[in-house]
Amino acid sequence: LREALGQIGHPLGLVEVGEEPASTSTALPTFAAKVVPVVEAPHATGQWKKCVDGTPNCGLLHDLMSLEWGKFKDGFDELTHEMAENQQEYDAATRNLNDELTSINDAKTK
Repeated sequence: LREALGQIGHPLGLVEVGEEPASTSTALPTFAAKVVPVVEAPHATGQWKKCVDGTPNCGLLHDLMSLEWGKFKDGFDELTHEMAENQQEYDAATRNLNDELTSINDAKTK
């Protein structure tokens, strides 16, 4: 066993002396970004996506957005009410269990 340990070039120990600690930081990956020239006008194949229905109707848009906002607000209010009811039920059940545990503990200590 001593011969096997003697084959190592340096003495064995828990702390390596004289060696610099290994770096634990990692290098960030780098990549070369492709340079693309700036295009002033949109590409012709993408023009079908452009909205050209005419002048915008701001009143209709406002009405539609207020309806959508109302739906989300109603859903939020319902969820808030449901969560408050669930919290009250939980608090009542917790109080009941704690009262039962207290009465059981009092009965055992008498």
